[in-house]
Amino acid sequence: IGHQFLALAFYFDAIMTDVEPVKNIDFKGGKFKGRKGAYPQGGEATLVADREGRPLGLLLELPDETRIEVDYSDWRNTASGEPAPHAATILHNGNTFNYRYTDVSFSEDDAVSFHEAYPPPAIDGVQIYRLHRALLAAHCRGDASMMAALTAPEAIIANRGEIIKTTPAEMEQRFGSVFERVRYHAYTDIEPPSIAVAESGDLGWAVVNVRAEGEAAGTGESFSDQWAWALLARKIDGVWLNAGNASNRKAD
Repeated sequence: IGHQFLALAFYFDAIMTDVEPVKNIDFKGGKFKGRKGAYPQGGEATLVADREGRPLGLLLELPDETRIEVDYSDWRNTASGEPAPHAATILHNGNTFNYRYTDVSFSEDDAVSFHEAYPPPAIDGVQIYRLHRALLAAHCRGDASMMAALTAPEAIIANRGEIIKTTPAEMEQRFGSVFERVRYHAYTDIEPPSIAVAESGDLGWAVVNVRAEGEAAGTGESFSDQWAWALLARKIDGVWLNAGNASNRKAD
């Protein structure tokens, strides 16, 4: 979550929608300027700036949550010479959480590279979420071999009135054909996935609602489709893998 707070500080306009400037923001006993936007998964956020225009704080108003206040501090230059806060204080529900960053760096890469650099904690729900996000990233990369590597030895898919039993090799072949026809530019969670783990600890699922954006490889015709599916995950040798799904696309 500490990464998310810094991402919001520096990439606010890219993450939020309907961003607009605001004045007279009450923050830390003073009045400040900033920008306000709609959070992609519901709610609003306001980025507070100091007189130099640097991110001073963040106010989050999320659905079914009390207000979250973030205070950025300890500004220092990164190894690449860019200034960044190396501390953040989060106030929520009367609790105070202090984050301190030993290293802050900026780079342009995809989610998979981030996941490889920062493995998930040993929490099954988080690992299933990472599996879901990795599958979306494989679509955006057009990487059929990655799809296969994320698939259990046996998987079952229910889609468009058919049930398909498949293997990693067959999954690679199937998506190799898909990626020849379609290029995905973005795959976005419209709302947070609903994730659960069975008491046995080796079976889990994620019910997701996503938007797929891209274009047809041959014609360049763009698309923006809303999908919902239930991802079935199995834990094999300590690793969560895609064991199948049932999906549907929202009608135009």
